[in-house]
Amino acid sequence: MALIPTIMFWFLDSYYLALERIYRSMFDEVRQRDEGKIDFNMIVPRGAVSIAAVFECMWSINNTIYYPTIVVILIITAAFF
Repeated sequence: MALIPTIMFWFLDSYYLALERIYRSMFDEVRQRDEGKIDFNMIVPRGAVSIAAVFECMWSINNTIYYPTIVVILIITAAFF
């Protein structure tokens, strides 16, 4: 039972990491513009966060260390108890 919320939080955390990467790229784009051309638009285009980007973020170093470790511990615990 604990495996389902763990995987859901893993996916949710990866979604927000993908969203953060989009905001960082938007910031870099605005940072390189001339002062008069900056519009301060922070609206993420619809569909900018793809499933492929989320799955890519699932295997980032932060998520790879944290969530698979919890999944393995849950599986080992379920196997022995």
